Amino acid sequence: MKLIKLFLCCLVFASCAKKEIQIPLIAADGIQEIKNFSEVWVFFEVEKNDTLAVLNRTNTIISTNWVYNIDKKLPMNKVLPVLKKMKYKHKNGMHADKKTLDFYSYSNTENNMLSFLEFTQVKFMGDSTTSKELLKLEGEAYAVYHNLNLKFYKNTVYINDSDVGSEDLKQTLLEFIEFSSEGRQTLIHLNFDDTLTYQEYLSFKTMVASLQSAAIKISVKEFIFDRSKIPDCNC
Repeated sequence: MKLIKLFLCCLVFASCAKKEIQIPLIAADGIQEIKNFSEVWVFFEVEKNDTLAVLNRTNTIISTNWVYNIDKKLPMNKVLPVLKKMKYKHKNGMHADKKTLDFYSYSNTENNMLSFLEFTQVKFMGDSTTSKELLKLEGEAYAVYHNLNLKFYKNTVYINDSDVGSEDLKQTLLEFIEFSSEGRQTLIHLNFDDTLTYQEYLSFKTMVASLQSAAIKISVKEFIFDRSKIPDCNC
């Protein structure tokens, strides 16, 4: 019942504000229930041929968990500044509670219910670097892991420097890890081209999140990069 009420709240809010928001559609299980939450809304608008991520956080309460309802059409280079701003406010504002959590919302197409993906611990890195450069600079700190750099573009995905396409990606990743990990715990480093839409970004995120286990971890440092600013490596 709580999930149904939340979904209806989405529709009412959009109607009252005379705006429409389309959250991502993803066939993936996620968190089904969140208690003590308020919502952040990020709308898609176009003004003078410029795409805008329009923030509405009128009803957010800083001491609650936050659910981010973000329009799936927005490019990540527009979404990222909002995410950085709001994550900082949530943890550093007056009356902030360090135990509160941040969640992305999406519609699970397998059961037509609202689902959530937590991203509280994610640290968004600069737009002119990737995890490959991080590992070069801080290699000793990650030496214990089997490090895997995933780089997501609109039409393909790279595992380390190998173009593996985007079809059957989950199975490809599992096979790659089994073949190359040599018994070590795998640490996946996520890198996203900032021209990806939020729909594409969250689809990749939920897929990778489903791989987590005792043998596979995901780095909290996440790179959403400007392709024109990173070293040219043909990937």
